[in-house]
Amino acid sequence: EELLGQSDVVASGLPLTPTTDRMFNDALFAQFKPGAIFVNVTRGEICDPDALVRAVESGRLGGAGLDVAHEEPLPADHPLWTTKNVVMTPHTAGASQLRLGRNLDRFCRNIEHFRAGEPLEGLIDKEAGF
Repeated sequence: EELLGQSDVVASGLPLTPTTDRMFNDALFAQFKPGAIFVNVTRGEICDPDALVRAVESGRLGGAGLDVAHEEPLPADHPLWTTKNVVMTPHTAGASQLRLGRNLDRFCRNIEHFRAGEPLEGLIDKEAGF
């Protein structure tokens, strides 16, 4: 949290867990450096959309870049669509040929690990949420 007041850009790569659900709220945005930019490319639910609109419209935040929303598709009448200095993309930040290739490589390695009785790569800890 200390870095929030010093950072020009805060980019979130957080998973959605009970701890991160709506973590970016009025109280957290109040700690941001005035005019900072907020970027979220992972889970829309980590950000309170109404708090984000208030933070941008008040000038606390200089703007936001969102590849995710708390509700997808975001309703056409949601204020995020018309809030100045908010740029939204349709949940495509992770799409690339490189990523597809890496995922396929990991899948193939995991088949070999499974057949050999070895631990698999990239397992998710369901209790931690990621």
